[in-house]
Parts: sequence; structure tokens; C-alpha cells
Amino acid sequence: MTTRVAEYQIAIATSTVPSANTDDTVRLKVYNSGGERIENFNLDNPNRDDRERGRTDTFTFLPTRRYRTNDIEYFYLQIYGNDAWLPSAITIKTVNMQGNVDVQWSRLQWDPQHWLSTDRSDANGNAVPVYKLNKSLSRDRDDDSPPTSAFDPNHSEYEYD
Repeated sequence: MTTRVAEYQIAIATSTVPSANTDDTVRLKVYNSGGERIENFNLDNPNRDDRERGRTDTFTFLPTRRYRTNDIEYFYLQIYGNDAWLPSAITIKTVNMQGNVDVQWSRLQWDPQHWLSTDRSDANGNAVPVYKLNKSLSRDRDDDSPPTSAFDPNHSEYEYD
């Protein structure tokens, strides 16, 4: 049985390497199996300087529409602006209507060569503005493989919105 998503709990750690932090906008986008974006969360805590080097930030969001956990197919983590950012780990939890964690996706070891940036020349050409986090690869387990690059400069989803 699958349950309706009542809340998202997101924790993102920023790497400890020099210049890993950013003040740019970062969003987490949630997609269903049909490729439709069902959520677009701005990862920003008002009155807090998010994404600082060596720090973990947590975010809580309510869904903007009704859907079930099994409707979620993948996530995009995307940066907007001119500054690069290097996360070191991400955990995404869905909480059901009873207040229990229903599903958890984790990528607890981020490849230190995979910076998020709109500037393709950052990090020796390894930087991309978007990473695709595939539910089937990271669900309910630690996954030390690098995130999948989802950059396609011709894809309209990567436009500023």
C-alpha cells in the first residue's frame, strides 16, 4: 500500500572544501514517472545563511497538490546564478498523513568533483547546473556512486523560472 505525501523533510550538507558554499538559489524539483514536474521547492530558510561550507541545512515543505509516494520517480537538484556550490550529502524523506516517515532517499557521499554551477568551466569542466537523483538508485540505502548528471542545455526545464 502506498500513502499520500503530507510533507517533505530535506537535509543537504555542504562540502568542507574551500569555496564550496554559495549564496545562489537552489531548488529541488520532484517529477513523476510521466516526466511531469509535481513540485518545485526553493531551498531557502528565511533569516538563515543557507549552504555555508561544512554545514547541514534542513528544509520542510508541504506538497502543493495530492499524490502518493509511489508517484515520485526522480528529483532534480538545480542551481540558479553565477556561483558554484558543492554539496556533500542529501537526504529526502516523505512523511505520510499519519506523521511517519514513509520513504527516505539518500546520497550520503557526493563526488567531490561534481559541483553544481551554471558555469560549465567551473570545477575543471565537471560542473553542471542540474543533478538528477533517481529514486530507484538511491531509495532506502546509502549510495556512494556519484550523482547522475542530467545536464542538457537544450532542455527547457533548465531555464530560469
